[in-house]
Amino acid sequence: MSVTSRKYKPPYFVCETCGKHSDHLRRDVLDLDYNALGKAPLWNCDECYQRKREARLAQTRFARERAPHEGAAHERAAHPPRDPSS
Repeated sequence: MSVTSRKYKPPYFVCETCGKHSDHLRRDVLDLDYNALGKAPLWNCDECYQRKREARLAQTRFARERAPHEGAAHERAAHPPRDPSS
């Protein structure tokens, strides 16, 4: 039986994060700097999805903002400036 030939639709879905009943569920699998292909699926209602997405994006922004500073410090430590007198 193909997926498109199913006639039964459950009356509601259950959010796997909060347990709330919903007409539909959401999940991000691929996004900029995010790959959940190898993770077990976790389906969320709109509220849980939005809260988790905002937290993930905030964490990504924080990591991006820190990366240039940490990278620059790492570069300075690995390659100290040359002494102009030598």
